[in-house]
This record gives sequence, structure tokens and C-alpha cells, in this order.
Amino acid sequence: MIDELLKAGIIRPSESEYSSPVILVAKSDGTDRLCIDYRALNAITVKEPFPVPSVEEQVAQLAGNSFFTTLDFISGYYQIPIAESSKKYTAFATHIGQYEFNVAPFGLTNAPFKFQREIRKITSRMKRRVVSYVDEIIIPSKNIKEGLEALDEFLGILAEIGMTLNIKKCTFLATEVSSLGHRITKEGLLPGEVKTDAIQKFPTPSNRTEVRRFLGLTSFFRRFVQGYAQIALPLTRLLKTKDAEPFTLTFLEQEAFDTLRRALYHPPILEIYDVKRQHEVHTDASSNGIA
Repeated sequence: MIDELLKAGIIRPSESEYSSPVILVAKSDGTDRLCIDYRALNAITVKEPFPVPSVEEQVAQLAGNSFFTTLDFISGYYQIPIAESSKKYTAFATHIGQYEFNVAPFGLTNAPFKFQREIRKITSRMKRRVVSYVDEIIIPSKNIKEGLEALDEFLGILAEIGMTLNIKKCTFLATEVSSLGHRITKEGLLPGEVKTDAIQKFPTPSNRTEVRRFLGLTSFFRRFVQGYAQIALPLTRLLKTKDAEPFTLTFLEQEAFDTLRRALYHPPILEIYDVKRQHEVHTDASSNGIA
């Protein structure tokens, strides 16, 4: 693994006075990914001010389209060089020596912002709309001709700056794609299968930490559950009790848990919000929540 990274120019031998611990993380294909624990470095790093757009903002840009192309970069962060003066801070040690990165490694707190900035430079040159969220790229189009023209323009810019795509993970001119945590179709929006599967497999919570994790998963898709705040109220109240108090799941909490799982097992298809259309807003509020 180290030899491959050296030959690719991703890392180089180092004599840095800095060093972060190494961990191996299993990938879905059975191979391992070299990861560096940069928590100590991140704690003293000045955070990049570049804003990352919200998922909701990016999804809204897909309204009115029928075809979607999703693009995936080959080890995207590794295509972003870092300043010579910063390389020493990325150093790590193994049993065969110390090394440092020539490019942005995974795990640095500012890596997502730096990557987003580079992608924004590409999309700002495009005549047609391209949606980007960190390393997820979507080219929406109303028809195949428009989609091919936008793709040709995007690929031309990539060839010019020397960035490459992972063709196996790209999807071209599909009527349904999975991206931004959702299933995106020409009819509208559905929750992503990976997260909804995790929700369906989630066991009945046995402590407050598990309740917090479950609410974190489901709240991401709260727009698909009418009256989410009211339904989840018994569970959110559990989080307000003190940790020293015994954890008890009564009928009310169990019912809330089961109702949220059922609601996201067969969610409605939501039309993608189109800012150009006229809107009528309805709201309802009580002492327990607002919707």
C-alpha cells in the first residue's frame, strides 16, 4: 500500500517533526484504505471559511429536469495538491518509515472545503447548471441532447485541468439516481435506500445514545413524515431527562419509534421544490411543536 502511494506521487518520505497515527479502514470491495487519525492536528487547525451548501439547496436546483448524470472522482481529495509548506503537518509513521502527503489526505478538517472550492471553480465556468455537494456532482438536464452537451463541456474542463473520474461509479443520463442522500427521479424525491435500510434495521433503543442516533437518522428525512415533530415528541423528551435517571421505554416511546419506522418504509414521493413557481404556505403549531 505504501509502495503504491509512493509510486503514484501521493506521498513522499518525510523527516517532519510532526506525526499522526495510522489506521486501516476496510472498504466495501474487501480492500483496506490507509487513513490517518488527524484529530490532534484538526483541533489546532484554522478552519476554512469557504461555505459548503446545504443538501436542500442543492436538491432544489434539480427541479424541472428529467435526466441526471452523476460523476465520481478517482480518490477526489488526492487530486488536490497542498502547499509545500503544509506537507510536513500531514506526516505519519509506519513500521517501514515516515511519510507525508503531496496531496490532500482524507481526514483533514479543511479537505472537504478545499475540494468544494476546486469543484466550484469548475462549475463556475459551465454555461449549464451543475449541482455539487463536496464530492458529489450531478448534471441535470431536461432532455438527452442537453445532458450530452453539458457533460461534454464538463469533461472538457476536467481534461484541461487534469482531473479524472471513476467511470465505474458514474451514471449517465438516468431517469433515477441515488445522490445527496436521496433517490432522485424525474417524478420527485425519495429517501435514499442506504439510510432507510439503516432505519428499518435499527433495534429498539436501550439507552439515550441510541435514541439520539435514531432521531438523527430519521430527522434527515423529516420532510417525508407529516407531523414529524409531534410523532417524535416522546423520544425527544427522553433526551431531556438526566443521564443519571433510569432509562425506560414506555408504550408512548415505543409507538413513536414504530410509527417513524413505518412512515419511512413507504414514504411519499415529494416533488422537488421549484423556487420559480408560485407557493402557498400552510403551518400549524401547538405547545408541543410546529409544522
